[in-house]
Amino acid sequence: MTIHIAIVGGGPKGLYGLERLVAQLATRSDRPAVEIHLFNRTADFGAGEIYATDQPDYLLINYAIGNITMWIDEAPATVAPRPISLTRWLQARGHAVTDHDFASRAQVGRYLRDGLEQILGHLPERVMVRCIVGEVVDLWHGDEGYRLRLRAADGDRVMEPSYQHLLLATGHPRPTPLPADEAEDTVPFIYPVDAWLPDIPAQQPVAIKGMALTFIDAALALTEGRGGRFAPRAEGGVDYHPSGDEPSAIYPFSRSGLPMVPRGPDVASRTDTLCFFTAEALAVHRPPYDFEATLWPLLHLDFTWAYYRVLFQRTAFEARRCLSADEMTTQIEEFHRRYEVPRFSIEQLFDPLAPLMPLDGDGLHRAVASYLHAGIEAAQRGPEAHPLAALSAVWRAALPRFRQCFAFGGLTEASHLHFLREFAPALSRISFGPPLPNAQKIAALVEAGLLRFDVSRGARCERDEKGQLLLVRGAERRPVSRLIDGRIPKLSLTHNASPLARRLVERGLAQMAHDAEQGGLAISRRGALLNAQGSEERITLTGTPTEGVLFDNDSLSRHCNNLVSGWAADCLTELLQRNPDG
Repeated sequence: MTIHIAIVGGGPKGLYGLERLVAQLATRSDRPAVEIHLFNRTADFGAGEIYATDQPDYLLINYAIGNITMWIDEAPATVAPRPISLTRWLQARGHAVTDHDFASRAQVGRYLRDGLEQILGHLPERVMVRCIVGEVVDLWHGDEGYRLRLRAADGDRVMEPSYQHLLLATGHPRPTPLPADEAEDTVPFIYPVDAWLPDIPAQQPVAIKGMALTFIDAALALTEGRGGRFAPRAEGGVDYHPSGDEPSAIYPFSRSGLPMVPRGPDVASRTDTLCFFTAEALAVHRPPYDFEATLWPLLHLDFTWAYYRVLFQRTAFEARRCLSADEMTTQIEEFHRRYEVPRFSIEQLFDPLAPLMPLDGDGLHRAVASYLHAGIEAAQRGPEAHPLAALSAVWRAALPRFRQCFAFGGLTEASHLHFLREFAPALSRISFGPPLPNAQKIAALVEAGLLRFDVSRGARCERDEKGQLLLVRGAERRPVSRLIDGRIPKLSLTHNASPLARRLVERGLAQMAHDAEQGGLAISRRGALLNAQGSEERITLTGTPTEGVLFDNDSLSRHCNNLVSGWAADCLTELLQRNPDG
């Protein structure tokens, strides 16, 4: 009898699950016959939509390629014959790159596709993989396993086999469909950029909602993607040469009104750079933690030390590595008695615009542009030489430890929600910004007069009596021809749940985790879906579907919140128990 296993979601996380499952099956000659069905909404198997291989090369990933490998260093070994990192893969194809360079999303997608092809080309005997295009929209218990409904181009159908195990790696949800009266002048999602770009009129103003990484891709699609050209300057940076097909102005806006702090070519942040947010300090407390009362004070101390450590080095101040908060405070006070420099302020780091408000449109534009240039300078000089770059590195270094604190209800319920709403956005903005080359392009668009921050903070989008879109901020009113949503939809069972997630809850196969507006489905510690009775299903979640239970689900990481290694091992164990004779 053939055992059927389904992996729903064929992007990086689904690919990693497939790789581990095939590696596990290859260890046993007495394995039963297994057929694995890999489902994906598009034909971009391995890459997924975010890393689709036909994207323009100006869309870059936001961290250095030395961080990326699709292979994990654990037993059992992969069946792929050439498990190499992204850097080595690019070098083997003639690209003169180092670990400190950046790659395009499409290049990453080609690397992932190559890994998938290696796996498919070296499947063990009695193991088969089928790649099936379509969206899984429903799932239920059948007589002999799980049944599922597939929505494909030719209509809906119930898949014929029953599945013994499932891995849900469905990635980010699709945006909620727009009302008919908004669909003509609103772009709800920017990927793939070639799908909506031709509909944007030239030489008319547009607005972009959101100022994080997706905003940058949207701005580059509207400029470089329409024939504009960036040329390097001899003194560094780039100039923009327009094609004439760009919008007349691009107005981004967000809650903070600020772009993300760009990242230099860092390969990895080490937890041993932290002095206060340490395992020893955390051992004094027990979960669930109150973030503001317990974790944030330790993180605040590390932010403070990172700032002053750079200033101490700049001024040749003889500082000692801090062993306690009191010792650090003593050194800081001694430093300020000698030097007149601004004191560190976490409020200033999180919201540098607040002390300047109110600002008119032109004043806001200048302030945000200055912030952008300060971030570029910080990324160029790096965390050893620039205070802002050192501050940006703190949260990256703290994340591995914080993930453990956060996971599976590690924060109190009130603290959990407060962290996600108030702290996480600011920490992400200062720590996980765009690669330096893209930030320099954004600065060039500002200097060319195409990108304006006049209404970047506190704006709202309205329609006038004639239906014209307006960006309104106080007395400032900017008519725009299109509103582009430059955000990645967040997982929310209230607002942005996939059809599959909703059906799982309705059928009692799943329950909500925490607040339905700030996360998804409840899972056990090994990633198994918890049904309405709190029992484990033979359905495991990985990546974005685990948000709210786990934190920081980096789509390319093999180690961050890795649930697929255990899932694959559990699958093999149970298959052998069910089929002892193979």
